[in-house]
Amino acid sequence: MTQKYETDPDSQVETAEAIYFLQTDPTAENLMKFLAAAGSQMDLNPKFQFIAAKAKVALGISDPATHYFLLNYFEDIGNVYAAICCAESLLLEDEKNEVLIGKHAMLLADYNDNKKKELAQIRETFIKNRPDVTISIIMPTYNRHQYIGRAIESVMNQTFRDYEIIIVNDGGSRECEAIIESFQSEKIRYLYVEHGGLSLALNHGILASRSKYIAYLDDDDRYFPDHLQTLVSALESSCTFVYSDAFRAFHVYEDNKWNQISKTVELSYDFDPARFTENNYIPILCMAHRRDCFQQIGLFERDLPNAMDWDLWAKAAKLYDFKHLKKVTCIYEYRLGPDSLSGRQVDNLFFGIILRKHHQYLTRRVAIELSNKFGRGLIGYSELENTMLRYHCDKDQIAELLLHVTLAERKWHHAYSFITKLAREHPKRTFFTLRRLNSKISIPAQFFSFFILFFISFEYALKYGTRKYRVTLMIIPIALFILVFWVILLFSTAMPLRKERN
Repeated sequence: MTQKYETDPDSQVETAEAIYFLQTDPTAENLMKFLAAAGSQMDLNPKFQFIAAKAKVALGISDPATHYFLLNYFEDIGNVYAAICCAESLLLEDEKNEVLIGKHAMLLADYNDNKKKELAQIRETFIKNRPDVTISIIMPTYNRHQYIGRAIESVMNQTFRDYEIIIVNDGGSRECEAIIESFQSEKIRYLYVEHGGLSLALNHGILASRSKYIAYLDDDDRYFPDHLQTLVSALESSCTFVYSDAFRAFHVYEDNKWNQISKTVELSYDFDPARFTENNYIPILCMAHRRDCFQQIGLFERDLPNAMDWDLWAKAAKLYDFKHLKKVTCIYEYRLGPDSLSGRQVDNLFFGIILRKHHQYLTRRVAIELSNKFGRGLIGYSELENTMLRYHCDKDQIAELLLHVTLAERKWHHAYSFITKLAREHPKRTFFTLRRLNSKISIPAQFFSFFILFFISFEYALKYGTRKYRVTLMIIPIALFILVFWVILLFSTAMPLRKERN
């Protein structure tokens, strides 16, 4: 039975203002103001509890109880993918929790079952909607008719002409229809769907597409005239995913109008699949790719109201290479206001955090699975390293994970690069890592690794001890003594084994 509660109008206005300020400027102070404004409603209104829980995670003040609440909340409303992400963030801290493992497995089974149905639907739809244009531009819109005309015009002004624009009205007002009709273009297709959020609107547009390639444009962003030509040319040269650079125009809402305060290129990174474990570095309007990729990776996750493009790129990057074109071909608007998606900072931060945890969890599982396959001889070292590099963003962690393999396989060049990298960044950690690996690697490998450590110590002595000759002179003989002692110790421990064999 649903509980009802009454609030006076002034309290409702105060709470709405507190939510707005928390969304646009997530600080501990604004969180406290929201909690005070929500007051007794918190216990009766799950929505307010949800807002508070998201804010706590975004601000880094959450605890396991917060993540459990979010896990159950998402599960109750049927957001399976978001629930999986919350479960995985808990499993990263408590990987042996049998109850949590069981719930995660149940959620994952449900998700995989739905994903199979989705992939089947995609294949059937794409067979039906065969390509008859080169590229489709998917443009979702929701109650922002004041901007959409400029976005459409930027597409109509493209030098590349073989395209279609699919505008998906996500259950918003129909005021945009007159603007769309004013262009009188057969290249524009308009869909009105029930409000389901940005991901669902994007998916409707993709399934309605009749093209070889897919591109994206929000209703308040713009392409420069050569945008499509630049991306399509790269795609036609056998690329699967390609992305350019963009200006970010930053706006704030003051005096009842939007004021632009800056315009910069904030993101311009070459493709690194492992970087997606940390953040999204490709704005959605910069991206274009083959449509048939959806048959492998699925559509945008409808359970993610934010960061759905980050999630899709991360999945695609495990299977495909992306090509970065270092050219600014478009501009996107970043608005801090009541109706702005980019202004919903709590949501942006929160979903970014749970996605980051999700990818970290996947990375850990992949590392374990790959190590087991390598140990059973099912894959070679090259495949092990390449796959690990595709998933891992932390290069130090990769070095630690692969070091024992390189030493065991006597891949001295790889081992040398891993040891030197680790030693220069974390000397103490390197020593204990190698000490821990002693029982797993051969005597030559042990000698090799600590020989490298000796030379790195010598390098440090020369670099940092030149002004203090006494320190330098002390470090060198001490390091030599440690090296000789270690070699003697290794051979002395190996002798009994040889005698027993004889």
